[in-house]
Amino acid sequence: MPAISVFFGIAIYLYFFDNKKHNEPHFHAEYGDFNGIFSMRTGLQIEGDLPQKQQKYITKWVELHRDELINNWYLSIEGKAVSKIEPLR
Repeated sequence: MPAISVFFGIAIYLYFFDNKKHNEPHFHAEYGDFNGIFSMRTGLQIEGDLPQKQQKYITKWVELHRDELINNWYLSIEGKAVSKIEPLR
């Protein structure tokens, strides 16, 4: 799955049909060798090891783009194409 947004070295991904394990709208983030899964509702890491600084960037990005993220979430769990989202600047 291609990244839906990339900023400050952080890549954000949504995976198709990925709604079984966490039971809430979420996305995956990668930063170097670090990975995390983040809640779309809170913007907080629910699993993973991303450094605190990158977690703060992601939380701010979620605050700005929550509606777009949730719309993409519903598309992705149905296996449909998702849209790119503006990066944090």
